[in-house]
Amino acid sequence: MNQDASLPKNKMQENELPSNSTFDPERQVYSEDAMAQRFKRRPKVEDKAFHKKIGEKVKNCKCAPKETLFSLFPIARWLPQYSVKKDLFADITGGLTVGIFHVPQGKVAVENFYIR
Repeated sequence: MNQDASLPKNKMQENELPSNSTFDPERQVYSEDAMAQRFKRRPKVEDKAFHKKIGEKVKNCKCAPKETLFSLFPIARWLPQYSVKKDLFADITGGLTVGIFHVPQGKVAVENFYIR
């Protein structure tokens, strides 16, 4: 039995065009403002450069410059107290452990997720 015969004549299969149809690409052309208004899109916000963001934060800050530095770069707070003799070996061991075991394990988990 022909597969097309089982379908009602007014119903067509997906992605099928009748043989006598033509494609008419003409449509209304929108400006960016009209498009945003018609489809209720939010206006595009310009992404400021990092140095401009920092400049604004420093200008508008009513706190001490030292606190501003610590809020922008938290490493500046704990780096002076870092003990190389006491902490470096443990930090290197921890970094190697993550690099050798956990990163490949996470990669395999993600691959398995996309395979299934």
